[in-house]
Amino acid sequence: MSSIPSSDVYTGQWTNWSNGGRVLGSTITTKTTTAAAVVAFLALFIQISGSHLWDLFCFFIYHCRSRKKLHEALYSQQQILLRNNPSPFASALEYLKLGWHWRRRSDHALLPNILLAGYGIVFAVALGATAIFSSFVITSTDIEVLTKSSSCGYWPTIKNGDVPLQDESATVPQNQRWSQILASSSTYSRACYNSSRESSSPQCRVYSSPRPHWTTDSNAACPFSSAICMGSNNSAIRIDTGSQDVSQTFGVNAPNKGRIYFRKVTTCAPLLTDDHYVNKTNMSSMTRSAYPGEEAILFNYGPAIKFRINSTWLSSSITMNKTRAYTKAALRHYLNGERYSDFVPRPELIRSDADHTVVFISMNSVLAAEPIDDPIFSAHRPIVTLASNRNSGIFYGADRPAGVIGCIEQYQFCNPNMHELRGCTPLTGIVEATELARTTTNLNPFQSATMDRLRDAILNWSCGIAIAGYDQAGLLAERQVITSTQLPLPRNHWQVEVEDWHGTVFAAIQRFMVEHTIGPDDAAWLKYLQKPNTTAELAMCHTQKVRVGSNFSNINVFGLAFIIALGGLIILTNLVLRNVIVRLLARRPNCQSGMAVPWLQDGLLQVQRIAYQACGEGTWEGLGDTVPVTKRGELLRNLWDLSESSSSQGSLKEGSSLKEAEG
Repeated sequence: MSSIPSSDVYTGQWTNWSNGGRVLGSTITTKTTTAAAVVAFLALFIQISGSHLWDLFCFFIYHCRSRKKLHEALYSQQQILLRNNPSPFASALEYLKLGWHWRRRSDHALLPNILLAGYGIVFAVALGATAIFSSFVITSTDIEVLTKSSSCGYWPTIKNGDVPLQDESATVPQNQRWSQILASSSTYSRACYNSSRESSSPQCRVYSSPRPHWTTDSNAACPFSSAICMGSNNSAIRIDTGSQDVSQTFGVNAPNKGRIYFRKVTTCAPLLTDDHYVNKTNMSSMTRSAYPGEEAILFNYGPAIKFRINSTWLSSSITMNKTRAYTKAALRHYLNGERYSDFVPRPELIRSDADHTVVFISMNSVLAAEPIDDPIFSAHRPIVTLASNRNSGIFYGADRPAGVIGCIEQYQFCNPNMHELRGCTPLTGIVEATELARTTTNLNPFQSATMDRLRDAILNWSCGIAIAGYDQAGLLAERQVITSTQLPLPRNHWQVEVEDWHGTVFAAIQRFMVEHTIGPDDAAWLKYLQKPNTTAELAMCHTQKVRVGSNFSNINVFGLAFIIALGGLIILTNLVLRNVIVRLLARRPNCQSGMAVPWLQDGLLQVQRIAYQACGEGTWEGLGDTVPVTKRGELLRNLWDLSESSSSQGSLKEGSSLKEAEG
């Protein structure tokens, strides 16, 4: 699964419970064009609210510095700048200018002005940073979204008989779907799980958890009787996912009361292939007539259920000698789930707390370029070949007809709302684990529906280590086969293969969880879906999270509301509180209705009015208001004209006085 169709993405308000609950997790998913408009609005709104905050700051600094005693003109200019403040950065420049021009005329020119300029610069930088960081309220890359689709439901499987269908033609599309999912899951796992660091490729950013984590023990104890295990008792591999929150790992969007925890432990070991477990017989006594000299090679790890033979698996000596490629097979046994099983394990393999799988890997006539010491891919038989499709020389054939790996898979479900000791099932097979969880862990309907989705993928769609037997999964060893020649493999290569299968299983489960809510890729398969029946099953259709890399954006509702609420409060405070304080000051005794309130008199328009009055211009009213006015229709000259006239008159008077003195 490379991406989710845009039509399957829900747009609107929803709660991402993994992001902090109903308040912090409240999210609006929208198109990127709408999100871009919101970003632009926030930037503008922050600038507006920031300017009001700067006004408030200047208002309080102005009154903190206000004094009635005699002072230098520099102080008055500073106060007027505070009263008629431009933007923070522009104010900083004006204070620096003041400090520079007054540096030789005042002992207090530099430090106070540098301090005031510093306020402006810090405020401007903080305001710019706030505008930038406000964009983090909106995320547009690699975001989690909810899916929506009318194609939600289960696909009952025919091969396991979980839900009988009348239309047996569904067998073909069912197998096609499984083949498609297995191939894509194998590709996804190898690209996204098996790298040393998390991939940033868009292919790996589809599921809610792009790379689930697990621990691997390469020296684990063999899970079976020592009589059947090959090598030492610590030759097994154990892969443990640990207890994982299904909401985090598989993207089921649920509050705490609806969450469950899931754990899977896979333990595999090489099995002996001596005469006690592998023997030969005439093929004619098996399932078909034999070719001349053909022998049947029987692997006896427990009788197969669906075949007419008393062995687990068989192969043909002719097939092994003529096939220049690997052959794989895998059979399953589910604890307390015989109707789903392929074979019955022999006593040495039986565990009462796990599902069983045996995997057969035959090299057939694939020859190794060098001896291989791996217990499953072991090849040491020297073979001289002059075949035209191989370089002449000595190659090495497989030491045994097939390598056999035995695996157990154990599952655990936990209800995190119960006490740890009582809220978890023991590690056991998938059938027993789900039944125990349903009866002993007090799951609510939503939790049960979540568990049923996992059970459907694991049991009905065979998402287990048995995927190793399908060609769609392939072997990593096959990637290193050239013209039927196997390139060198490390001695622990079988463990690498097991971990690769485990990753494919996890990727397949993730995909099945998503496809449960949006339906299969092929619209022709929708007729096989079984629609949800219960309230909890219907809820499942609206709780699946996936990741998208483009076309959509998430808006954090809490962050958006916080910015708007705080900015609105600042604007309201500046518009109301400042005017209330000024009006209260104006009503104090001896304030002459605002004429003795410095904040009003230092206003730009009042300073202009004072300049005009000083020149005898205008009949003014509103001397204690923010905006002074003249009588209707009264005309005034420009202040600079009045200034030039006053300068000329001053020069004439000075000249007359000099002449009188000389006379």
